[in-house]
Amino acid sequence: MTLAYASKVTGAPAKRIQNACHLLGKAMEYPLEDVRRLGLTLLLVDYFSMDLRRAWDVAGHALRRPEEVIRYGAPGMPQLEIDVPRYLTDFGLKCALVVKYPPRMAGRPARSRRTKVSPREFGIDVDALEANLGRTPEERLKSLDENWKFVQALRA
Repeated sequence: MTLAYASKVTGAPAKRIQNACHLLGKAMEYPLEDVRRLGLTLLLVDYFSMDLRRAWDVAGHALRRPEEVIRYGAPGMPQLEIDVPRYLTDFGLKCALVVKYPPRMAGRPARSRRTKVSPREFGIDVDALEANLGRTPEERLKSLDENWKFVQALRA
């Protein structure tokens, strides 16, 4: 997965993903598992003001059990519930949307591919070209000499 795809799937700007990977000591290769975990991590950081490394650990723990709603917190205190199946469903839908509608890539836009245009549409006499190709080189040179003499006569 590229950085542009990871940015679209997680909903975070590309620079934020790069900074988070740097702080977590992750290589900037963006495998699907890391992007999935990073997306949940960033949600935990945004909504619950959790530390990035702690949120990374909580997200990793939650994603190990994809079919459960995970409760996180100390006993007797308010607990955080992470609906892992819902997150994974949303993540899968975002991945499908990114595949169908890929993000704009850097660089110049691709040129439109034009179909071949017939030389006749530009006013070129193709019959004369084909007839000239049927001649020998000596006949072509003789014709060029005659044309040159004609042009010189017009100029005089």
